[in-house]
Amino acid sequence: MTWKNDLQGFDEPPAPPSLREIALAYLKIALSSFGGGLSAWARQIIVEEKRWLSDEAFLSALTFSRILPGANQVNLAVFVGTTLRGAPGALAALTGLLALPLAIAVAFGMAYLSFSQNPLVSLVLSALTATSIGMTLATGFSISRRLPWHPATLLVAGASFVAIGPMKWPLLPVLVALIPLSVALHWRTAERKAP
Repeated sequence: MTWKNDLQGFDEPPAPPSLREIALAYLKIALSSFGGGLSAWARQIIVEEKRWLSDEAFLSALTFSRILPGANQVNLAVFVGTTLRGAPGALAALTGLLALPLAIAVAFGMAYLSFSQNPLVSLVLSALTATSIGMTLATGFSISRRLPWHPATLLVAGASFVAIGPMKWPLLPVLVALIPLSVALHWRTAERKAP
């Protein structure tokens, strides 16, 4: 995958960002996402603000990040950083994403241990949870508006939601079952549309 291929849809591809710019952008993503919603902030900054990737390229990166083992946002940072500047870009993205937030998390963890019996702490954590859920839903809706919707997409999305949500099936078997089905359904739909 090359820098120019990931910028399809832009009139004129911008110059690749510096390592400092990548690290600062990921620091902004990390610090903007108190309570969750990293994917929403990552898309906002990488696609809309910086215009480093197209929506399609970002969605591909996000999809790969969620399928691979490990933390989704770490995977996404590595993917985006590598796409922009290779291995040094991945390291810059990881540094921006993890360094200061790790220090903040350690400080908050120590504070939580000291004040965990206070009812106000529980109230604040509940509010942060609600915000996180809202941002996750907003990201899903924002990305879904840009997808070409047809019955195969709805079938696979619905089956995935039911299997992982209400049925509580493990993610890996659901992916193993639904990815080939999704590819087959979309391939068949594409063949029908081909002249």
